[in-house]
Amino acid sequence: MSTESTPPTFSLLDWLQEHAPVFSEGSLVPILQKFGLPENQPLYLANLEQMDWVRAAYKSYQRVGADFFRTNTAGANVLELTQQGIEDREEAINNNGMALLREALGRVVSAGLLQQAESHSELGEHLVERVYGPPIVYLSDTGADLLWAEGF
Repeated sequence: MSTESTPPTFSLLDWLQEHAPVFSEGSLVPILQKFGLPENQPLYLANLEQMDWVRAAYKSYQRVGADFFRTNTAGANVLELTQQGIEDREEAINNNGMALLREALGRVVSAGLLQQAESHSELGEHLVERVYGPPIVYLSDTGADLLWAEGF
């Protein structure tokens, strides 16, 4: 007799049908700025430097009833990060984005947030995969239920 049990499955479509309408968190920007994040600092840097603030921001949205959350990873791609000299932190920023959400809220419906780079229109087709591919892999590998692409 086997003692192994089948892990529970999660169907995003079933969940959405059962919980519609779904209330999403808004932007973490106003909350993180209230905590002290400088206006000119990219939001995703808080995933490395102000992790407690990010967790607290997620919890504040959960307290008011949000049941769908996006990671704090908009713009965390090699193109944007190179401009700041921190392209070597791409994986850490994206992985922390999902980890902080899970640490704060446990198992909730989550979307890995991607944002079009400002210079996206200048990218050749061969560079699009290099810019957006790694964040997609990092976010999906860390458990995003879906990917949320803004500005494309």
